[in-house]
Amino acid sequence: MKVNDISAEVLANYLRVDYRDVNYAELDLLEAVLTAAKAYAREYTGLTPAAMNKREDLAIAVMVIAQDMYDNRAMVADRNYVNETVRSLLDLHSVNLVSKKA
Repeated sequence: MKVNDISAEVLANYLRVDYRDVNYAELDLLEAVLTAAKAYAREYTGLTPAAMNKREDLAIAVMVIAQDMYDNRAMVADRNYVNETVRSLLDLHSVNLVSKKA
């Protein structure tokens, strides 16, 4: 399987979500998570979408990232805890030189 082959339906099956029972809000969430997971993998690796698509093992990585994003949707506003997925996503785009790690 290639990264481009991952659809919301494929992701739903991976997440063990019954795609037949998914409502529009859940479908939108799955699409958003999939888009974010692909972007995360792209930013992390520095590969172009075409280059990512040539590496079949990255499809599994994208689905694992998507699963983490789906399973850990809560963001806790606490000085001592920041959702690691959120922290990683924000760190990818940080232009500050000061580390924000707790």
